[in-house]
Amino acid sequence: MEWQGGQPSSNAGLGLSEAILSFGMMLVVLMAFLRVLVSTSKANEASYEATQAKLVARRMMEVLAAESLATVFSRYNDDPSDDPAEGESPGSGFAVDGLDAPEGDADGLAGEIVFPVVGGVLRENAEFPRLGMPMDLNADGNIDGFDHGSDYVLLPVQVRVRWDGASGPGFIEFTTLMADD
Repeated sequence: MEWQGGQPSSNAGLGLSEAILSFGMMLVVLMAFLRVLVSTSKANEASYEATQAKLVARRMMEVLAAESLATVFSRYNDDPSDDPAEGESPGSGFAVDGLDAPEGDADGLAGEIVFPVVGGVLRENAEFPRLGMPMDLNADGNIDGFDHGSDYVLLPVQVRVRWDGASGPGFIEFTTLMADD
C-alpha cells in the first residue's frame, strides 16, 4: 500500500495476498466446473451405452420372432451338433457395437440368448424363474425332465446384454415366451 500523509492511499492496488486469494478462489470454481463437465460426459456415455444395448437386444428379439419356432432353439443355442442344415446358426452370443463384454466372458460377446437348458438339454423341469420355468413346453400336460429340443410348442427366451461401460458394469434383459402360431 502507498501512504500519503500518514494515511493509506485510496488508489492502492491489490496486494500479493489478495491476488493469491483471488487466484485460489477462481481455481476452486474452475475445478468444480471441470468436475461437472466430466460427470456429465460420463452420464451421457452411460446413457448411450444403455440405449445401444436396448436397441440391439430388441432387434435380436425381432430376429428370433421372425424365425420358425421349430428352429429357434437349434439355431441359437450353444450346441452346433443340432444346427439346422440350411441357413446360418449363430449360436447364443452376439456382438453389440460399441460395448465390450465383461472381463472373463467366455465368448467375448456382450449379447447372449438364454433358453431353459440344463446340461445342454431343453428341459421342462428346469428351474429358471425369470423364464417362468418350470413349464410344460410341449403342451402334453406333464412337466418332465426329458429333452424337448425337438418337440416344444412354447419356448421361453431371454435376450440379455452385459458390458463393462463408462460408469461400471451394465446389464439389460428382455424375456418373452415364443409360441407356435
